[in-house]
Amino acid sequence: MVKSLLWVAALVICVSGIAAAELPQTQSFSLSQRSSAQLPGLTAIDVSIGDITAGQTLTHVSWRQGRYLAGPKSLHARDSLGFTVGGEQWSLTLAYLHNELIGNDWARFELNRLGPALQKTQHTSNSAVALSEIRALISAVESTRGAVFIRNGEEYDAQSAADHLRRKLKAAGSRIRSAEDFIDRIASKSSLSGNPYAMRLASGTTVDAGEWFRAQLAQIRAASTSRM
Repeated sequence: MVKSLLWVAALVICVSGIAAAELPQTQSFSLSQRSSAQLPGLTAIDVSIGDITAGQTLTHVSWRQGRYLAGPKSLHARDSLGFTVGGEQWSLTLAYLHNELIGNDWARFELNRLGPALQKTQHTSNSAVALSEIRALISAVESTRGAVFIRNGEEYDAQSAADHLRRKLKAAGSRIRSAEDFIDRIASKSSLSGNPYAMRLASGTTVDAGEWFRAQLAQIRAASTSRM
């Protein structure tokens, strides 16, 4: 465990140095369906996509060791995934999908460096911002088509999951001061059994709910930064 944490820390320091000093603001690259590739300049981070069909492809960004940074999420053209690495905010946008009846299908992406990540204290100090982010996280569950929320071995649809999270948030009251608090104390595990929650996406992929919410939060903050 300690070795793993030290490895990740070393990678973050390395990525931070590259991002700040050498990487351009926007970089484009292409990726064949059902394949993975290193993100340009971010040597410890991969992007992977599934089949390209019906104008979309399931996409996720992860550390080389497998831990998700963003996604999995089905992206259509101009959809984005946001994530934070090395003190920098990044946005990965699906620029174009190439689909053939017979042949090689591929996607073109744009990797954008958005600037320094906002510090956690900046988010937690403003209760209005925290509440807005929490509401956006619950809405993300509610609007994820075909998703199944797994709680204590039972399956719930997206609407039931969102209603459950709202009830837990109301019961917690002032103990929840940030979006991170919401994810760690409410959206990641059962307060009764302590068992972690999971999300099964429409694609059939099952992911840890806490990781899914953290990826959604990174996207929400990346989108907020890009509007400034």
